[in-house]
Amino acid sequence: MGLNPLGIANGTIPFDIDPSAIDNGQTHFEQIYDRAIVAINNAIVTYNHANTQTQLLRKHQDTLDDYNNNVEDRETDYKNRLIEIFGYPYEDCICDGCTYPTEYDGPDYYYYHYVDPSALINIDPPETVSFEIEYKESMNVDSTGNLSKHDKKVTYHIAKDGFGMIKPVSWKGSRKAPGEIQQARSDLILTKARFDKTLIEYNNLIDRIEDEAQLIQLQSQVNAAQINILYETMNEQQHLNNLIKKARNRQMIYKSISRIGNIIAQAMSEGMPSVFGVIGGFSCGVIGDVTAPARSAIQLGSALRDELLTQLSDAEARKELDAQQAKEIVQNLNTIQIQTLQNDHIIQQKIYQLKDLIRNEATLRLELYGIQESIQQASGRYLAVLAKGERLFQERLRYRNRVADQIREYRYADMAFRIFRNDAIQKYRAQFDFAAMYVYLAAKAYDYDTCLLNSDSRAGEHFLTEIVKQRCIGKVESGLPVAGGIGLTNMMLEMSGNFSFLKPETGFNNPQIETNPFSLRSEFFRIKAGYSSNKQWSNTLKEHLIDNLWDLREFRQYCRPFSSELQREPAIVIPFSTTITSRLNFFGKQLAGGDSYYDPSRFATKIRGVGLWFSNYDNTVLSETPRVYLIPAGEDIIGAAITNIRMFKVIDQVLPLPSSIGDSNLESSEWIPSINTVNDTFFKIRRNAGFLALHDGGTNWNNNLIRDSRLIGRSVWNTRWLLIIPGASLNFDPDKGLDDFINTISDIKFIFETYSYAGARK
Repeated sequence: MGLNPLGIANGTIPFDIDPSAIDNGQTHFEQIYDRAIVAINNAIVTYNHANTQTQLLRKHQDTLDDYNNNVEDRETDYKNRLIEIFGYPYEDCICDGCTYPTEYDGPDYYYYHYVDPSALINIDPPETVSFEIEYKESMNVDSTGNLSKHDKKVTYHIAKDGFGMIKPVSWKGSRKAPGEIQQARSDLILTKARFDKTLIEYNNLIDRIEDEAQLIQLQSQVNAAQINILYETMNEQQHLNNLIKKARNRQMIYKSISRIGNIIAQAMSEGMPSVFGVIGGFSCGVIGDVTAPARSAIQLGSALRDELLTQLSDAEARKELDAQQAKEIVQNLNTIQIQTLQNDHIIQQKIYQLKDLIRNEATLRLELYGIQESIQQASGRYLAVLAKGERLFQERLRYRNRVADQIREYRYADMAFRIFRNDAIQKYRAQFDFAAMYVYLAAKAYDYDTCLLNSDSRAGEHFLTEIVKQRCIGKVESGLPVAGGIGLTNMMLEMSGNFSFLKPETGFNNPQIETNPFSLRSEFFRIKAGYSSNKQWSNTLKEHLIDNLWDLREFRQYCRPFSSELQREPAIVIPFSTTITSRLNFFGKQLAGGDSYYDPSRFATKIRGVGLWFSNYDNTVLSETPRVYLIPAGEDIIGAAITNIRMFKVIDQVLPLPSSIGDSNLESSEWIPSINTVNDTFFKIRRNAGFLALHDGGTNWNNNLIRDSRLIGRSVWNTRWLLIIPGASLNFDPDKGLDDFINTISDIKFIFETYSYAGARK
């Protein structure tokens, strides 16, 4: 993009104009003309400011001695402020042949990050390694105004254990006074030591928790084994008791059998007669013991009774044995239950101890987080102080560079005038260039509005070269250009006079307003309406699909992006041209039924607003608010006469806006008119954002549309337009959104709201 001496690209025409002013009859040129008036008045304000400064500074200029005193005071101030930040050096590095010369009393530039860890965290000084760095040091300004520089080698010491640069063990001295950066670094190291200590405590606590948990598990296993042994012992005792019981029963049975045998034998022996004989003779007979059977029976009965009582006694003995064994079982069960309760109590105590440790873990963990945050804050404070020191150091270096330049200028008699007037003059020059730029832009708007041919002496082309040549403002009274002068105001007066004559003649004060719809399907692609042609319409849209908008040069150049370049953005891109020609429709096709066109008898038809309409848009699968771009990427064409046209390759350059300036602007060293009044990079092309396309959602077309006015003032006649429909505005899945759009949409319609001028009568 080639630029003229005023920083304006060839073809630049300002189009950031006010639509409401257009509606109220203020033309494109008149709006830019008013801005140029503001810029010229600002240039006069800065010119007067420069003159005032010159007069004041000539009355109050300092001598060279005064200036040197001011420089010395400023240097002392810088030194003290740097000492506050960097502190004094260690005594060990101030000597002949050391880093700092003898009697040095300035800040510690080289070893400001040295600390003594043993004094901070009570550990032995770590081992260090040394390395050397060579600097090119800028010293004071000498008497000739030059900034003296020399090479300097500095040896540094770094701890091996991670403390960074650290004071070596061989240095026994201390700082005269520490600075903010040493205090911040000490806070950082102390906080880091606290963090390490708390981290060790936390790790120890975790180990204790794990050990306690493992101990509980082992204790549970021991307790379970103990209970199992008790149960096994009880079962074994019960088994032995059963054996004893069975043996005792057999013993009693055997004894009973033995006693019964003895009783029967005894009874039988008693049943035998104890006297037996035979009597012969007359008294013959048998002599016997007739009471033996009775005695035997009595003895047997008595023995049986005794046996019965003995067996009853044995039964009671067995019951006693059973009770004794049951008592042992109960005692064993009680022992097991008591042991279980004791074991559970021990486990519960250990669990409470474990819970207490776990509660301590949360507290210690929160403390770690707090210390970690403190480390970040301490690190931030350290970096902030370091950045502050670096800024102050660079500020002093810039000051010394300026002083070096100023001392050379002070050798001349007008040294004070040159120093203090410089800023005001620079502002005036910048504001004059800014005013000249806007007068030039007003001439471009004048040329675009009037569209006069070069053969006409009033044509805008004649003003452009002359404006660039002007080096003075001209004559201004009450804020308006007046006749009788030269410079920019003379150009303004001539353009304003011509336009005042042309305005009623060309109809600028009586524009014709129109709102016309144009169908891409029927008027541009010549595809008939109806179901039978829908396939052809869909195929036509598919032919205009592109895989990625970032591959389209016009999108990068003219459109504000809606996503990162890392994302693929498929879209429908339809290029077309427009015309205002007799017998042709708006798209340059032969005029036919249903077509729309603009009147070629009117010399200029310009855009007030643009809308877009999607017919048969399915908002159940597509976004309710689709966004599109409409970009005039070709040349604007305006009919300068019935048989002549003019073509404008318009560049909508990012331009600063003139605004009233005050004392705060004039006194600010950073205020630059062409930079402080623009929110984007100067010399870039202004890129268009997308706008909302409306739709019927299946109903009939409605003429009440929201129109985008970003293209206001542009000619509707252009050699190349681009309609861009991003898939990302239709669906989360852009490819699916485009497919659904193509398969459902039945037409795309433009709605141009325009204003046109009849042109001069011939």
